[in-house]
Amino acid sequence: MLTDGANYSPSSSLPATELTRPLESRRPSSNMAETGLFQRTSSPVREPRFEYDVFLSYRGEDTRHGFTKHIYEELVRMGVRTFLDSVELEAGDNIGDRMFNAIKGSKIFVAIFSVQYAHSRWCLKELADIVKCNRLIIPVFVHVNPVDVQKQEGTFGSLLPGFTDRLGAERVNEWKEALRVAGNAPGFTLDDDRSEVLLHVFY
Repeated sequence: MLTDGANYSPSSSLPATELTRPLESRRPSSNMAETGLFQRTSSPVREPRFEYDVFLSYRGEDTRHGFTKHIYEELVRMGVRTFLDSVELEAGDNIGDRMFNAIKGSKIFVAIFSVQYAHSRWCLKELADIVKCNRLIIPVFVHVNPVDVQKQEGTFGSLLPGFTDRLGAERVNEWKEALRVAGNAPGFTLDDDRSEVLLHVFY
């Protein structure tokens, strides 16, 4: 992902082919298109106060050029206004302000939890800001056990003590709560070549 305090510059490509299937016990309602997402029409149903329909939160080193890129391209093709930092940010942008404003201006959040997601302070701060918005979050677990996110175990807990030493318990506890909330939302787990299963909820 990006680094606090830096200005944006594109990063190098990472090869990947990553797609998803539903997490059976946590699948979003089949009638989501009827209850607040996007209907299967020529253009999505939108609310004027939102600049973006969907905000993609992800760890760039893990998924930027694989799963995340694929989902972004498909959502754009469907007419869904989607925020992807590597596309929307421009050289010289103040990353902190730009990302915060994009989060405030987004209706739905897709949190793509990959192995190194919680290694990034930027990702954790971003997730905490997302949870504070109290809007729909759809988690996608990319080769990650959802329980690790929910309970901050495995790679989602190993670096938190170090962050606590450097940044203080209050901030890290906020990140833990954000992981718990987002990790317990109905979502998807990556397992096979079925990315359209995730995409269908946006029609």
